[in-house]
Amino acid sequence: MAKTEKGCVDDLATLSELNEEIILQELQARYKQDVIYTYVGDILIALNPFKRLEIYHKNAAERYKMTQKSIQPPHIFAIADSAYQAMLGVGGASPKSQCCVISGESGAGKTESAKLLISQLVELSRGTSQLEQQILQVNPLLEAFGNAQTLMNDNSSRFGKYIQLKFQQGPWLLVLRFLNTFWKNPALYVKAVGRRTSTFSITCLLVSPLMNKTSMD
Repeated sequence: MAKTEKGCVDDLATLSELNEEIILQELQARYKQDVIYTYVGDILIALNPFKRLEIYHKNAAERYKMTQKSIQPPHIFAIADSAYQAMLGVGGASPKSQCCVISGESGAGKTESAKLLISQLVELSRGTSQLEQQILQVNPLLEAFGNAQTLMNDNSSRFGKYIQLKFQQGPWLLVLRFLNTFWKNPALYVKAVGRRTSTFSITCLLVSPLMNKTSMD
């Protein structure tokens, strides 16, 4: 049996042998080709390219609309499409609410991945570009409640985000709900050793008048 060239497999779960070393080798080979997305079964691994890639344009969004995941190369849009189809019960399955978990270390691209996921869901639900922009423009306001500059990331979130999209029959996007769930680092104003921290939070502006009032009293 011929050995598959490294970096050519879209879904690593299809390899006859899979371990941590093989996963890293495959991801490195793909990354060198500017291929930042790789499946491991139902999981999508995304690597931050630290540069702009032309893989999120309108034509790309169209290719990942109501299609089979295996037909197109791995992409964040495919995850959005799979979740959307499962929510609708496409293919005879019962319609069910879906959950997508985005996890990774600081600077991995979690916030950008969430934006892309929402963008494609809005596209799939036949929402307008105006609606999409209104949704995405909410995020900078949320980030003002605790983002920081670190060695790895100039805009590192200091909290977890829970984003809920609700659809009515049609289906059209009906409700968008954002919730900041927890602080990643409770030591909000303490500079860590070896970390270039420039933390400024809108929380400071909200709380400082109360702190001044308390000190005067």
